[in-house]
Amino acid sequence: MTVWGTAFAATKTLLNHYDALQVMLMRFFIAWVVLSMLTRKIEKPKSVRDELGIFALSLLGITF
Repeated sequence: MTVWGTAFAATKTLLNHYDALQVMLMRFFIAWVVLSMLTRKIEKPKSVRDELGIFALSLLGITF
């Protein structure tokens, strides 16, 4: 909850230094890293292609 609560303030601060697209990509990348670490305990991806496919689907599902 702490991370979620500070997301607004962090985004507002980052927008002073970076473009909105850069901030969005940083947030996606950080979320992808955290979720990848959590899901590797459940099931490891079979290939790099699987990993990239999951990342692409996460971008499409959230941004559109």
